[in-house]
Amino acid sequence: MAKHLTLYRTYIIRCWQEHCDQPETQIYRFSLGIPATGERFGFTTSEDLIRALELALAQIQTQVVADVTPQDEPD
Repeated sequence: MAKHLTLYRTYIIRCWQEHCDQPETQIYRFSLGIPATGERFGFTTSEDLIRALELALAQIQTQVVADVTPQDEPD
């Protein structure tokens, strides 16, 4: 019988605005925390944060494919 793997990941995303001397300029910062590993990564743009999440999700997908072997397939 085929295995159906369900992988759960928890990410904590934080966003905050930093003070800037120029009133019309807004500076945002982002952090991505992974509670399972204790890792935390900082980003200066939302685009970089999204790229990091996309990479993490692609790695999970690769892991699932690698974990399923031909012997797991039904006869």
